[in-house]
Amino acid sequence: LCDSRRPLPILRSEFPAVNFDSVQHDDDPLWYKYQVEYGNHLKFDGMRESTDGMHLYRRAREAWTMLSQRPERNVVVVGHSAFFMHMFQPYLDEMMGVVEYADDEVRALMMDAGFGNCELKSVAFEIP
Repeated sequence: LCDSRRPLPILRSEFPAVNFDSVQHDDDPLWYKYQVEYGNHLKFDGMRESTDGMHLYRRAREAWTMLSQRPERNVVVVGHSAFFMHMFQPYLDEMMGVVEYADDEVRALMMDAGFGNCELKSVAFEIP
């Protein structure tokens, strides 16, 4: 399943150098939330989280807040390209204002091209 996080014990065994202490659940609670709402992924092949603007907004805000509270100056964030697309290229009204760009050049860099699979992008940010 491309949209579901693998169980935490599997991630820990595959990536022993990564600290997963802040991960609160062994299984993916977001996957469960949308499975309850929409049913089994084999029967419902439409978009799930990508149409839930308020949930995306809260999740994006929580992510930025958590990152701003980290003591490190450089952090690697791995996630689904659809989540990053909604965060940096808001198509839903609820997501407007989650990210504000410093200038038009940065805006064009982040918004003109989509997010590819396994793509790397660097972002510097400030929490107002």
